[in-house]
Parts: sequence; C-alpha cells; structure tokens
Amino acid sequence: MEFRTRKLPKAKAAELSSFPIDQAEPYRPLPAPVYLLLPRNEKMVSVKGPFDFFTARDLARLKDALERQPDGGAFYFGPIYSRVEPFQSLARDVQKMLGWNAPNATSVLEPAPYELSDAVLRKLGTAWAPLSNLNGADRDGPIAIESYFAVAFANELCEPIPGDWLEFAREKDPDFYELSLLRSGVFVFLALHLGYLDLKMLSAYRKRFFSDEIKIFGSGGAESAPFSLELAELKRWTENLIHSPEVLTISSDQFEHSISRITQKLKSRLQRVRRELTDPASTLAHTYDDGGLGNHRPEEEEAERVG
Repeated sequence: MEFRTRKLPKAKAAELSSFPIDQAEPYRPLPAPVYLLLPRNEKMVSVKGPFDFFTARDLARLKDALERQPDGGAFYFGPIYSRVEPFQSLARDVQKMLGWNAPNATSVLEPAPYELSDAVLRKLGTAWAPLSNLNGADRDGPIAIESYFAVAFANELCEPIPGDWLEFAREKDPDFYELSLLRSGVFVFLALHLGYLDLKMLSAYRKRFFSDEIKIFGSGGAESAPFSLELAELKRWTENLIHSPEVLTISSDQFEHSISRITQKLKSRLQRVRRELTDPASTLAHTYDDGGLGNHRPEEEEAERVG
C-alpha cells in the first residue's frame, strides 16, 4: 500500500498520538503508519507502513536502540490515525454488542436475533457517509466507505490472525499480504450487514479467508470454519470488489445492478442505511492528502503520470 508521508517534520510530533514501545503488540496490523522521532536529524521517519506489523524481533531491537532517546523510545501514529480512531471505537461498541451476556441476571433475556441485528446495523450506519456532498446533501445519492477504514474496523473487531501466517504472507509477497488483509477485513465488515453476528465465527471466517488467500492449509484449524453457500458467494464478490492492495472506495451503487442473491441483500440493507441511519451531512473519511497517507486521489495520480 503506497503512502507518501514517509518523513514528517519534527514539529509534527506534538500533533500526533504516541505510545511507548512497551505497549506495542507484535503481529498486530497497524492502523496507521508508525514513526520514530530522530532529534538529531530534526525529523520523524516511518518505520512501519499502514497495516504492516512489528515482529517480536523488531520490538526487541528497537527497544535497545531507542531507550536512550528523550521521549523514551516512543512510537508515533501518522496523521491518519485520527480518522481511524472512530472506526476502532465503533468496532469496540459492536464487539460489546456481539459479546452480550448477563451471567448473574437470570431474569434478563438475551436480545432477540432481529433486535440485535437491527441494533448492529444502526451502529454500522455511522461508518458510511455520502459519497459526495456536492450541491448539498443528497439522501438519494450513494453512500460509501473506503476499504482502509472497513479493514481497520475488522482488525479491531476480530481475534488476531496468527503471527506466523502474517510473516509468511509478507515474506511471500508484501502486496498480496495487504490484498489478503484487505479482502478478509472487507468480507467481515459486509458479513455483519447481512446479519452474521457470531463474533467467534466472524473471526474464524476472517482467518479462513486469509489462509485461503495466502495458501496456508492445515494451520490453526482455519479450514474447520466452512463457508455456507451465501458466505462463499460473498467471498467471491469481495475478491472481485477488492482487486488491488491500494485503497478503494466501496459504495452502495456498486450493489445496484447485480442480480445475485448476496448483492441484492446488501443492496436492501444499504438502502435502509442510506435513508434512515446515515447522517446526510457527514463527511466521507478518506486516506488522501497529508492528513491521511499523503497520496493523491486516483484520478490525480493518473493525471500526474500522464503529465
């Protein structure tokens, strides 16, 4: 995944979220590029890109090298982290909803499946925004979310993918590692809209999708989470939708003209999200510009290449 903001001025550190190296978890895809402050060079440099991860070896090596720094060896998330945080918070809210239980309250009934599905859909509605607010908000226009934020949501919601799988995929092909992570994350995000609400199974499906993509078999029992016909169709549709490791926009109008069962169900859910659950004045979170990953929009990238 390309990003241009590989170096930042030292003054930028005051605006960024930081965390001590001791709090860094190995083998967890990062929600934003991670930077180190180099005081002597008067700049910050990226040590990990978006959705990359630290190994235990990385952290041990960096800890020894950075403990003598004035900031104690802190890591800094890139500017896009402020845009990612709402999606992580949303994932934690959904996580609580799907993990609902009241072991000591015998007189309390568990939410009915429809009530839970409706509540989750209402939460998910806040992840979507109008694709364009040109000429004012348009309730009949398409809503959208960038794949980057859907995957950041899924990474926060689900159990971690095994670290040795992540290393294997990255060493095999960094682009395909990112593509596999994007596809499996978007798959989970869309499955929630279809009413798949078993958190343990969602994590298992994500692992199965990832293991199928990178061709790891016989590992961690991932094959023991078989896809139903509907989920197999969603998997194929996701593979077609997410065709690149670069950030793509998922919009409700992409489901309009397909006649498959899965896309018709998604179309119906997203029509309700668009009409009832999305704030028409909300702004679409994006990865472009210096507040994101520093990249241009795809059409600007093309114009730059042609020029």
